[in-house]
Amino acid sequence: IRHGEDGFYLKADFEVGKHSTCVEILNRLGGRKRIRVDGKFQHKISSLIGYMRVVLFSPESLSIVKGSPGDRRRFLDGVISQLSPSYLRALQTYLEVLKQRNELLKQIRDKRSTVDLLDPWDVQLTPLVGQIVETRAHFVERLGKIAGGGLQILTQGSEMLETSYAPNVANQAEYVSKLKAARQYDLLRGMTSVGPHRDDLIFSINQQESKRFASQGQQRTLTLALKLAELQLIREITGEFPLVLLDDVASELDERRTLYLFEWLAEQDAQVFVTTTNVDHLKLDVSLFQILKVQDGVIVH
Repeated sequence: IRHGEDGFYLKADFEVGKHSTCVEILNRLGGRKRIRVDGKFQHKISSLIGYMRVVLFSPESLSIVKGSPGDRRRFLDGVISQLSPSYLRALQTYLEVLKQRNELLKQIRDKRSTVDLLDPWDVQLTPLVGQIVETRAHFVERLGKIAGGGLQILTQGSEMLETSYAPNVANQAEYVSKLKAARQYDLLRGMTSVGPHRDDLIFSINQQESKRFASQGQQRTLTLALKLAELQLIREITGEFPLVLLDDVASELDERRTLYLFEWLAEQDAQVFVTTTNVDHLKLDVSLFQILKVQDGVIVH
């Protein structure tokens, strides 16, 4: 919400294939965001996921490589959730139940509840863990293969990528065993220490872990390869190209990689939006683009 204003309203009309969708988002100071899809109010913001699939590359995208495990989980969950409504439901339910379990752990620690009440929450979590771990493993394998091929092209064959899924637990049986073993530790901390909310992704370039050993240039190139792999994976599974949003991409990629990115995108049938403070920085043929300038919050052609 802009300074001095009491709210905002956003509206977008999307067309995917022969299907069109109107999405509206409303917000007022002190209130909750309200979402309408084709005129119908939605109970959750997450209801928007899947209506229009999007791949975003921005300066913040570098956190996928050099950030925390939570950053990599968000990237992975974002990709899968756009493609699998059942995964999104399982993940949301898992996080809601996990929140309740953590609250109960604190109550037991503070002598405000009893330990026997943990069992029903553990029973609810177990099948969800199996679904989440299995789906993540499958998607990481597919995403890693595509990103590996992209990185070789970007680096002219000089860099080999290995992408591995590092689950906190490998399956339901291991989860049940580790959760029981960690109960006393969890009670002391008031938090659940076992489960897919502790998973990570590991990227290695030429057998060296990227987060620790990759240069800034390598990290940027790897991030780009992952984003292009995300686009290709969405295209393979849905048959449709996602919307591509490139925010200030020239500040994160050198001229050679920027040119490669746009050359590759030009060969695809995806709609691309690029934001930049200076078109000249992109070193592109601007005649290929429709240029929209934003001045004082207003779009001018």
